[in-house]
Amino acid sequence: MPELSIKQKLKIANEGGEFQENSNSWIGTKIKKGKRLGIVIQDFNGMNRRLVVKFKDGKQEDIVMNNIGEDLGYIHKYEWYEPRSKLWYRF
Repeated sequence: MPELSIKQKLKIANEGGEFQENSNSWIGTKIKKGKRLGIVIQDFNGMNRRLVVKFKDGKQEDIVMNNIGEDLGYIHKYEWYEPRSKLWYRF
């Protein structure tokens, strides 16, 4: 599926929809919540960013992030792994 243009993405977001991210995707990113480890399997964007994380125990969770401003409901509950620095970052 071809990448959507910025204009197409904005139109979808402004209409309250969401689209699957391709070039700026979190798919494959390791996620940690406490001692639970998982990986992002889907990345949707729109008015909010929604990551679908599958944990090693087989359960899935959605992480919904604001595209603008702080996410008080999620802050410090999750960490993501940055392979170049080999560090975990809280979000």
